[in-house]
Amino acid sequence: MNRRITIDGDLCQGTGECAALASQTVTFDPLGIAVVQPPGEVDENLADLLVRTCPSGAISAEST
Repeated sequence: MNRRITIDGDLCQGTGECAALASQTVTFDPLGIAVVQPPGEVDENLADLLVRTCPSGAISAEST
């Protein structure tokens, strides 16, 4: 099952941990804030890992 991830740009600190785990889904804007590339869906295990790994709590995931 896949989950759609979203990143709250106001909370993102730009540490890059999410991009290291999901480089084809997460990139950075010119200000160094993580952004999700469409469609933003990843395997549920990866989604859970991204949510747990984000130090600022900027990533959330919902079932699709």
